Amino acid sequence: MAQAGNDQDTTEGASDFSCCECVAIPSGADGPPTFSDALRMVVSFTAVFISVGILISLTHALTAPIIFRHQTAIANKAASEGQRLVQFKKIFPTCDGFSELGQWTVHEHGAKYFSVSCGKTNIGYAIESYGKGFSSLVKVLVGVKASGEVAGIEILEHAETPGLGEQITEDDFKKQFAGKRLAQLVINASETGDGVNAITGATISSKGVTEDAVRSAVSFINSKLVTK
Repeated sequence: MAQAGNDQDTTEGASDFSCCECVAIPSGADGPPTFSDALRMVVSFTAVFISVGILISLTHALTAPIIFRHQTAIANKAASEGQRLVQFKKIFPTCDGFSELGQWTVHEHGAKYFSVSCGKTNIGYAIESYGKGFSSLVKVLVGVKASGEVAGIEILEHAETPGLGEQITEDDFKKQFAGKRLAQLVINASETGDGVNAITGATISSKGVTEDAVRSAVSFINSKLVTK
């Protein structure tokens, strides 16, 4: 009887040991990464970096020309505005700002007109115009005071005869326009008139500026902007 009890104890002990041996760790589940695992990680990260680099390069290639054009447009606009202000100051010395009001058409050419200011006060208008000269279409910048009188003019472009018609660019001719009203923008029949004296030997060029370019510009501004 005592022996039987010992056999039973031995069997139970053996059974317990065998259950412990049956709990096995699956191969590779929690073990260190293998070389192939590391290689896959390297390849994955490399692919991500290459993809990001390609996307950045493509984005730069697509947006760089747009950014360049935008920056160029801004620079050109600033240069153009600076150039216009220099032109305007020749007619309105105290002006420090301007704003474009619109466009008009003269001799089938588009031209712009502007409000000119000193601080926040409007002191007049500047308008581009064209007149038929002797050998070219003369482009003129006309300054008109808020009262409707001519403040002054500048010749912007022309191809008039050297030594004759080109004298429209000289101060002796241009200074005659300051203070003139619309009715006075005519070429004088004699030196006693209150209009504009023509350049000797260049009457057609003088008329093209006075009775065509300047007169039409002042008429446009007076009818559209000047309060009477």
